[in-house]
Amino acid sequence: MGRKIRYNEYVKNSCERGNLVKRRSESFFGMHFDFHAKKDQVNIGSFCDYETIDRLLREVKPDYVQCDTKGHEGISSYPTKTGTRADEMKGDILKMWRDETKKHDVALFSHYSGVWDAEAITQHPDWGAVNADGKPDEMAVSVFGPYVDELMLPQLRELAKDYEMNGVWVDGDCWGAVEDYSHWARDAYKRETGLDLPKEDDLKGREDYRNFCRRAFLEYVNHYCSEIHKDYPDYQVASNWLYTAYVPEPETVGVDFVSGDYSPSNSLNSARFEGRAMQNLEKPWDLMCWGFTSKPRVSKELVQLCVEASEVISLGGGFCIYNPQLVGSVEKQYIGKWARLAKFCREREETCHKAKPVHEGAIIFSKQASYCCKKSVFRRWSPDNNKYGEDIRGILTALLDAGYSTEILQSHQFLNLSDEELSEFGFFVINDLETIENEIKERLKKYVRGGGEVIVCGPGSAKVFEKELGVKVSYTPDGEKYETSVVSGDMYAPLVSEVAEVTPDGADVLDWYYLSKFKKKDEKNIFSTVKSDGKGKWIGIYLSYCEYQYARSTSLRDITDNLVKMNYPRKKVEIENTHIPEVILTEKNGKLNVNLINTSGPHADSRCLSYDEITPLHNLHISVEYPQLPESVIEIPSGKRLNYEYRNGRVELVLDKLEIHSVITIE
Repeated sequence: MGRKIRYNEYVKNSCERGNLVKRRSESFFGMHFDFHAKKDQVNIGSFCDYETIDRLLREVKPDYVQCDTKGHEGISSYPTKTGTRADEMKGDILKMWRDETKKHDVALFSHYSGVWDAEAITQHPDWGAVNADGKPDEMAVSVFGPYVDELMLPQLRELAKDYEMNGVWVDGDCWGAVEDYSHWARDAYKRETGLDLPKEDDLKGREDYRNFCRRAFLEYVNHYCSEIHKDYPDYQVASNWLYTAYVPEPETVGVDFVSGDYSPSNSLNSARFEGRAMQNLEKPWDLMCWGFTSKPRVSKELVQLCVEASEVISLGGGFCIYNPQLVGSVEKQYIGKWARLAKFCREREETCHKAKPVHEGAIIFSKQASYCCKKSVFRRWSPDNNKYGEDIRGILTALLDAGYSTEILQSHQFLNLSDEELSEFGFFVINDLETIENEIKERLKKYVRGGGEVIVCGPGSAKVFEKELGVKVSYTPDGEKYETSVVSGDMYAPLVSEVAEVTPDGADVLDWYYLSKFKKKDEKNIFSTVKSDGKGKWIGIYLSYCEYQYARSTSLRDITDNLVKMNYPRKKVEIENTHIPEVILTEKNGKLNVNLINTSGPHADSRCLSYDEITPLHNLHISVEYPQLPESVIEIPSGKRLNYEYRNGRVELVLDKLEIHSVITIE
């Protein structure tokens, strides 16, 4: 009982003040600070003061703050009694944050590195994971070993008791986990299977073993969640990137919320992908932007941050901004910018937060395909490590460019849909893969026969679905990539991809591609086909769209649009004469929300580190599918009532100006 008293008194006092401290499930806008202290770090706390923290909380008014406690180096930036602290501390920055956040009724979370802890391995080499080549991992502890009980949980309890923390954001966790060959892992595997660990060159055995390591990671997270909740029931826990595209698993582990920090560069496209992989979660979720580019470090301008925030909040999530803490200090020169960013988000909170998707199209994110393709446990996406995730980004970008409100559904989310819910989708997309759950394939077949459209994109996927597509496919995975020229009518589009030999076997050919810009007849290859099945259609695309995200073209965008229209002839939202606005459809409180994001500007240009303006769009003629004559059409955040006409089941209106993000609400 002794451990609970002080923490529960804080929670009780918050409730008596009107429960002003929001739980993460109700939080919308937050701030994150960390600096991954090293052992020889000096001057911690020297440049931190109560006045600056007070000013930040007064002006920005975040729902929560995440503050550094232990980074990847394993060194704590507060005077811990259970872990390893930095050599020089001239102030207790964590106490300052706790005192001020309590005063302002703001929740305080620890930034705490989980699996990645270099110091723990230095002090306890036996705690570390071991790689398949027999070499100890320098950063990752073994999730099978005693680290979680002997260091992690004691520190989390210390933080809950001594600092009355509201929860923890565990960094370096799923993506830090490795295929572990330590004696801890060997013994656990032997107990469960009776088998020895696979050899380094046993590819099939290692694939099975990685799945064992994945289950072990989930058990490790569930263990620290259940143990900390026993002592502090209101303590809120997130394991960074759990239940996202990194870990596409059903939500069985007892975390309280889902969160991750997306890429500091090409950030809009990163937020597009990561947010959609989280959009259909049952647990509350938020995404964190980096408030700066990392190499070199340049602070992002307000416009950049507002565009990124628009993407996340349009999908229904909470938004957080990360700025380095730099030995505990707050870079006070940015407080005004953060306050304006918070105001931008707050103006849209009532409309956007926790809104649910209105279905148009969806890409199916196959757990089986993802894990089969992955050469690590849950490591970050890259073309070398997991081309599956990269390929999804490519086809997603093409569909958004073409104007479709597109979701990403993880395997279990798709399989949990009822037949009625499936029928609400205009089309599903299978991106390039080498395998897929048989249950998904069977449900898609039923969906098509009932009138739906499935677009199978990529040579590997075509091989998996060749019977359904009505083709014969000869394809060797991981082959050479070619610079192809796709031709459709008068449109010509370049696309770099692996290729397959495709022969029709019941399908009709739609478009072609050439392996030469000279379009020699003997080089003509099938790019796309269509096959009717019951009331619906299968569309085959025989090149991968992975490279589209790096080399977008208007012609390929329009070719893609035409292929979707083969069985889905009209978008839910049509905008005349421009493809710049991104469309995200959601619903909240009985209102249809048409989110429009101005995606102009150099957000994907690696040579442009920051930008402070994008060109507004004027006089947008918009047509929105709606089942009845609406009572009102309002633009958010202005609250202005828009003039409209209703004809043929569609609301037609003109939006005078789109600066960054507008929501047209219809009811």
